[in-house]
Amino acid sequence: MLLEDVLEEFIYDCEIRGVSPRAVKDYRNNNLRLFKFPKDVFSIT
Repeated sequence: MLLEDVLEEFIYDCEIRGVSPRAVKDYRNNNLRLFKFPKDVFSIT
């Protein structure tokens, strides 16, 4: 399972629990930036 898949499951869980849309958007964007770093710098997928 890829990190992006885990993130989507987490986002789905947040939406079900009623987390604010702004927080969900921030979670998604921040985690995608975190996942991008090792890919860009170390070529790790």
